[in-house]
Amino acid sequence: MNKLIIKGALVTTQVAVAAQLFASNAFAGGSGFVINVPRPTGTIQDINQLISGAITLIFLVAGLTAFVFLLLGGIKWITSGGDSGKVEEARGQIVQALIGLLVVLASWGLVWLMQEVTGACFGIGCPIELPVFS
Repeated sequence: MNKLIIKGALVTTQVAVAAQLFASNAFAGGSGFVINVPRPTGTIQDINQLISGAITLIFLVAGLTAFVFLLLGGIKWITSGGDSGKVEEARGQIVQALIGLLVVLASWGLVWLMQEVTGACFGIGCPIELPVFS
């Protein structure tokens, strides 16, 4: 608990010092402390790309997780040695992994279908366009 309090105080102090440095330079009009950070090429430039990438990443991780559990269930079955309890456990894991894989594929297909029907983009194969309020 004490370490958490110390870390929190340290972070708060760092934020306060950084805010003071940047604010004093911005409002005083001085030419003192300036940080120029070049924008890297090939990076995410806006929130639309970030959301689209996050949706794709969620589907990818969910599909890979289901596939790994399917493989682990197969390995359990192979190494069960004929024990009926272990075979049933492995069969249950395989069935659950297949159901999970079907849920992931069905949700991806549903999102893709909704994109095609409505013409809106939900992050699969197209950049998401968020509304801009002026």
